[in-house]
Amino acid sequence: MNLFGMKKHRIRSLWLLLLLLTCSVTVWAQGSSVTGRVSDEKGELLIGVSVQEKGTTNGTITDMNGQYTLKLSTGNPILLISYIGYKPQEVEVAKQKIVDVVLVEDVSSLDEVVVVGYGNQRKVSVVGAQSTMDVKDIKMPAASLSSAISGRIAGVVAVQRSGEPGHDESDIWIRGLSSLLGQSSSPLVLVDGVERSFNNIDPEDIESFTVLKDASATAVYGVRGANGVVIVKTKPGKVGKPQFSVDYYESFTRLTKKVDMADAYTYMDARNEAQMNTSGTLKYSAAYIEATKKANGLLPNDNPRLYNPYLYPAIDWADNLFNDWGHNRRGNINIRGGVPNANYYASLSYYGETGMTRNFKLENYNTQMKYDRYNFTSNLNLKPTSETTVDLGFSGYLGQGHYPQSSTSSLYAACMDVNPVIYPLLLPNGTVSGINSQQKFNPYGLLARGGYYDEFSSQLNSNIRVKQDLDFWKWSKGLSASAMVAFDTYNSRKRKYNRNEPMYTFAGKTDENGIWIEDTLFDEETGDYLYSVLKEADGSLSLQTPEQWSSRTVYTEASLNYDRSFGAHRVGGLLLYNQKVYWDLNATDVIGGMPYKQRGFAGRATYSWNDRYFAEFNLGINGSENFSPGKRYGVFPAFGLGWAVSNESFWNPVRKYISFLKFRYTDGWVGSDTATGRRFMYQGVFTG
Repeated sequence: MNLFGMKKHRIRSLWLLLLLLTCSVTVWAQGSSVTGRVSDEKGELLIGVSVQEKGTTNGTITDMNGQYTLKLSTGNPILLISYIGYKPQEVEVAKQKIVDVVLVEDVSSLDEVVVVGYGNQRKVSVVGAQSTMDVKDIKMPAASLSSAISGRIAGVVAVQRSGEPGHDESDIWIRGLSSLLGQSSSPLVLVDGVERSFNNIDPEDIESFTVLKDASATAVYGVRGANGVVIVKTKPGKVGKPQFSVDYYESFTRLTKKVDMADAYTYMDARNEAQMNTSGTLKYSAAYIEATKKANGLLPNDNPRLYNPYLYPAIDWADNLFNDWGHNRRGNINIRGGVPNANYYASLSYYGETGMTRNFKLENYNTQMKYDRYNFTSNLNLKPTSETTVDLGFSGYLGQGHYPQSSTSSLYAACMDVNPVIYPLLLPNGTVSGINSQQKFNPYGLLARGGYYDEFSSQLNSNIRVKQDLDFWKWSKGLSASAMVAFDTYNSRKRKYNRNEPMYTFAGKTDENGIWIEDTLFDEETGDYLYSVLKEADGSLSLQTPEQWSSRTVYTEASLNYDRSFGAHRVGGLLLYNQKVYWDLNATDVIGGMPYKQRGFAGRATYSWNDRYFAEFNLGINGSENFSPGKRYGVFPAFGLGWAVSNESFWNPVRKYISFLKFRYTDGWVGSDTATGRRFMYQGVFTG
């Protein structure tokens, strides 16, 4: 009995001892503090790193020496270490009193490099207004990229003026129209750093697509950047085994909104009502409306020879001239790979589009719009030394389009303008019909009998850029120099064939109700229709004088770049000179035939502290030959300030809801040299 009671007492004592030990451990953890230092992989201490106890709002940040001290509040504390641009870490404290942490850079975070004017910056430090578009969003079967970006970037409006194959470039406005005086509001477009059109680039070849919007972002471009800047970079080489990629797309197009036209009978009723209200007479008699219904199968026809669609037409012009759908297709094959010292990207692509106009096979030429384009792109990236890089780029395209002489807009306007009962598509003898030579021309004749033209175009772009790191000694660390030369050539040729088409009308007479008198319509011997000639012509195609355009552009650029960090401080700078010379090889006047030059200087200075506070100053000095020699240069300054609120310690409690928040302010001046007349304003040359 006593022995049993003694064992029971010992067991109780043991449990009590364990409970006291557990409580003491918990009390030690909850009341203790942990300290340590946070550094990067290079051993540099990091300032402002967030150190938070997991599951609580208890936290702190590292001081100027990268050190922290945190009083713990939980039994099994785990530290959450996070810093913008680095991968977050979780560290168990256990019984440690000193916990040092080494953070690893996260290149996919906000520390990634983004495209800015004449260079790159870390994303977190950008204070100018700009947007970057995911290139996946523009990989669609569209002939022009300007149409593909419509509605996909905030502040960017793209308006397509024509849906014609090969002619469907959109007008692009960044933050609205910048001029109401007829001057261009189009942005500056740079492809691989050179002013070029991006409409004929295959989407598969694009690496990045950036839009610069405000004065701080565009000031370095001076007079060229007043309407915003679009920066497109094509894919560079990539280290690794050769990777092949093949893409093919098919798609269909249609009118955004097809106007529902009144049929012939509704039109005649409406026209009668309108004319009765104005003059008290009817345009179309009841007998004529009844005859039209007989001729087109709406009423029993007791005389098909007289009541037929030639004499009493009821035409839906748009339905007869346009298909419901157009068709386009796009294919691309590319290869990418290489070694660290030499890597490459090369691609071949095809784009083809068939328009919505019908092809009337009875005609002696194709009346359907069609466009085909073949692209090539080649980028070679070399690294002769550890401090030197050489980038070579070649790209271009060959395009061919086939179009009727009348544009889509004029054809569609004619379909809206010509009433459905005025004349048939064609007369029985196969010629174009008309009431008289002054009447609006038959829409069918505009499309199928007016002639056509073939358009051939080619573009060849080439550029070479050399970059040299200059950090040979400690004072030049972060300094680099680069130079670029680009040569572009463009050629276009239009071969036009006009058709001189005869025009006829029926020679018969009508009664007071507008009904054809049968005895006056036909030849008594042959039974054929009798015609009156409105226009004499042989109907042959004649080749017109070919139209040709050619241009050459040479662009040169040289720059010094600086980017270096000193603890919590980061400083950057840019000094740049560029010049563009453009030749119009088919100019028809003296001024147009002179080389057109633009010259510019650009500067940028950036500063950031602890990735919280940012300041930036940009300057563009540009000269343009559009102005007189004494007033050719303009100075365009801009500045920007930024505050990354989310990098402050007081933001820790809400960081999981809003991971990044930055306020910014920018202001600056921009200009434009798009005044019409080029040198006319100061050249004393007059004609007439």
